[in-house]
Amino acid sequence: MGRKGIDIDIPVPSLAALGPPLQIKAFVAGATAAAAGAIAGAVVVLSRQTIHSWAAAAAAGVSLGLLLRWKAKEPYLVAAGARRDDLAVFWEGRRSPFIPEQLGG
Repeated sequence: MGRKGIDIDIPVPSLAALGPPLQIKAFVAGATAAAAGAIAGAVVVLSRQTIHSWAAAAAAGVSLGLLLRWKAKEPYLVAAGARRDDLAVFWEGRRSPFIPEQLGG
């Protein structure tokens, strides 16, 4: 069985054709700084919208500590947070908003 469709080759100019290496390095450094600033700004905005209790602040602090000190992987932190919420729902005896049978459907 062969592939279906049309193969199109698009020529891509080399980085040498774009200018001297110094200009390319400056552009990459500026783009990296801009991306870091945008991410930091998003963190501040999202933190202000989600952290409204001491428990949430403690969870955020512990997560930040795990990220910075032991370079924990983000998916593990997300899974731990979801598990913590599941346990809180169980311990408090309240219904979880994420179970479809409890939504009345």
